[in-house]
Amino acid sequence: MEIDLLEKKKKATESDLRYKARQYNGNMPCDPGMEDNDVAFLMLMSIERDRDLLDVQIAEKRLELYNIQAGQVPAVASISEEPSGQEHSAESKPSSPPATMKVERGWYYVLQTNGSGQFLAFANAKGSCSLRRFDASDGTALPREANRHGDYRVSFATEIKAARPLTVSHQPNLERDCKKRLPSTVLSELQKQVESVTA
Repeated sequence: MEIDLLEKKKKATESDLRYKARQYNGNMPCDPGMEDNDVAFLMLMSIERDRDLLDVQIAEKRLELYNIQAGQVPAVASISEEPSGQEHSAESKPSSPPATMKVERGWYYVLQTNGSGQFLAFANAKGSCSLRRFDASDGTALPREANRHGDYRVSFATEIKAARPLTVSHQPNLERDCKKRLPSTVLSELQKQVESVTA
């Protein structure tokens, strides 16, 4: 019951994040503070932090349940960089809790000094973070930067500070689906958000 409540709180937090991100990206402030870009950005970061804290609480509760049930861990809904064709037997009882393959993502738009735009895709996974860049005009993947240690919000703080946060309705698999370019549906969704702000 407690895990269900935390999951519902996380879902509500993600809904609030999408709502405020839409206000920010569309330059349509509705909530107090959203009319100031700097304040709005901090509000979005605060909501992301709250969501991440809920993730930690859910993981802790699942670990407690694992210990109580001697290896029976409830299924964890996670976003993985690996193809999702592998299934684990429900009867297996590992001697220690399995590592969570959860990946957190963030999408941003940045205007370069030469006037061209780029979409930035950040991801956290297994204690490190990555940044992939894509040409905003056609979605072509640009040379990838080396992974950094820790959370992308900290390790790539300089890049994020100069960028505008965006959202996608469906997270693509960056390694599998975005190796050469962004999928057309994702590219179109990101471009529409940029157009709504610059129009």
